[in-house]
Amino acid sequence: MAEEKKQSFEQNTNRLNELVRNMEREDITLQDLVNNYVEALELVDKQYSLINEAKQQIELLKQKLGDDES
Repeated sequence: MAEEKKQSFEQNTNRLNELVRNMEREDITLQDLVNNYVEALELVDKQYSLINEAKQQIELLKQKLGDDES
């Protein structure tokens, strides 16, 4: 399951990079720019969620390791 989340994070990052490249093009239409921007914001939100989940898992592991050493 952790591998699946990592893949998802990597896929989201790749898509974000693609969206940024698209938005930097001079020939992009306003509507495409807006659509790319909206999709990018949604992906950023997903990335923050994945990062927060990972942080929580790390904190739980640190707590468990601390308890085991006592």
